[in-house]
Order: sequence, then structure tokens, then C-alpha cells
Amino acid sequence: ILDDEPLILRSIKIKIERLNSNFKVIGTASDGVAGIELISELKPDVVFTDIRMPMMDGLEMSEKIHEIEPDTLIIILSGYKLFDYAQRAIQLNVEDYLVKPIDNKRLQMVLEKLTEKVEQKRKNNYDKIIADAVRGTFTEDGIKYWNKTAFAEERAVLLAIRICRGSYLGYRFHQEKMSLQDEAENNFEAVLKACCIENENFWVIKNGFENEAILVCYTSREREEFVFSFWNNVKEKLVGKRNITAVVSEPIRDIMLLKKALQELEQKLYHYAV
Repeated sequence: ILDDEPLILRSIKIKIERLNSNFKVIGTASDGVAGIELISELKPDVVFTDIRMPMMDGLEMSEKIHEIEPDTLIIILSGYKLFDYAQRAIQLNVEDYLVKPIDNKRLQMVLEKLTEKVEQKRKNNYDKIIADAVRGTFTEDGIKYWNKTAFAEERAVLLAIRICRGSYLGYRFHQEKMSLQDEAENNFEAVLKACCIENENFWVIKNGFENEAILVCYTSREREEFVFSFWNNVKEKLVGKRNITAVVSEPIRDIMLLKKALQELEQKLYHYAV
């Protein structure tokens, strides 16, 4: 939050955290230059900035923010209902324009809209980071983003799962295919997603075999509790159609180890099969 009036800044901070528990204020500044430095360091999802501040006003700062952190969402604050300011803010792609004193209902609506946008942005970023991690390709920014957001929760871990339907050796080494009846009854990937939907955040990843899938789960639950819940869903939706084999990794707290964990699970599947 950026505002040159300490009492107003404190009031806005309290309102945001009271009205929506999804938000945590991680930094404040009283001028635009200090604000830019703080944003570069903390990389927040959302910035609330007063339109009139010393050294750099809110509109100029919004331009700077989009240059250094283009994904950051910006809310302009002003004590004036000035059309020119509002019009300029729209041109700068700011998310909204709030007039002080800020109405609680109006702020709550804005926070709800921001929550949806931040969650969608995180989902898109997580999808790319997980796909890169499975391939063993990483970017420094991706790892930093994951550690700052996903692993900010102390109990949060990744669990890697390899699951196959039918004979692992059959389809791996003898090109055994599912029958037409099996294919009509189930799309393996779709059914696995249905098994996951009521649990944590899942990624179902194809690996070139129609009988097999890789799953990556982000969870704060204990491994044993998670496995019990997931396996019950799998048995309900898949067992009876064909034999099911699944192997689950130990909890992973370093996303750079995900590919290695999946390789170890593949070896376990092979050893179970032979």
C-alpha cells in the first residue's frame, strides 16, 4: 500500500485484511520512489497506491510498475472524483479506481474481483512451473515464484504419483492396447481428474502411454491421509474395470527434485511388475 498520509495508510491496511482474509499486506511506503523499490523487492500480487504522492504520483508509478512487474494488479486511490485521473488510470490498465474515504462494500467487491484474478494468475503460473519441473527444465523466476507462493505454507508439499491401468509390462513392452469397450467406458485421464477434483490442487500429465498417467499434487495433508483419500476415489471410479497400480513419492519440498522423484517411481512400477 502506498500513501503519504500515515493514518489513511494504516486504515486501508486494516480494512483490507479485515474484509478479505486472502490478502496480507506485506509492505507500505509513503512516496512513489520508495514504493517502486519495495515492489521490485517484494513482487506483490496487488498494489494499492494513492494518486497524489511526493516524488512520483500514482499514475506515473503505475507505468513504472507495469514495466518492472507487468503481472502486478494496481488499484488507484484518490480523495478526488476527477474524471481526468480516472480516464488516465483506465488507459494505464489499472484494475480499479477507489475514492477516499473508501466505502467498505465497494472495497470488498474490489477485493473479491482481485482474488479471482490473482488465483487465475497463480494457476497459470503453477501449470507452467509444474510442466517445467516434470521435464527438469527450470527458470530462476519460476522457482522463486513457487517458493514465495506455494511453499510459503510451511506444511505444503508436493506428492508425485504414477498410476497405471492394466499390465505395466504389457503396454510398455508389448504395445498392449485397451479394448474398444474400455475406451468407451473411460477416458483414463478424465477419470483421474474426477478422482482428484475434491482433494487438493492436482496436475494430470500425459507421458505417451494411454494406460498410464503422472499426477502431481500440492497438499498440506499428511502423506498417509492423502493416499487413503485418493485411493478410495480411485477404487470407486476405476477398480473393477482393470487392475490398478499406483506408486506415491515421499513428500517433496524442493520442486527441483520432482523429476527425480518421478524417475524413481517409474523404477518402482517396473519392479512391482516383474
